[in-house]
Amino acid sequence: IAGEYGTLREALQAKIKCKHEIGQTDICGRVLEVITILKGEENETN
Repeated sequence: IAGEYGTLREALQAKIKCKHEIGQTDICGRVLEVITILKGEENETN
């Protein structure tokens, strides 16, 4: 039982870490999109 619990706990930690990394990538991607859009608007205005 202890071994199963350890494996389950490790699996949950890995899942949380994976979600966190995906979240970070998503946020970075969105920030880059926003910067690109803002730069594009600046170029159109000038």
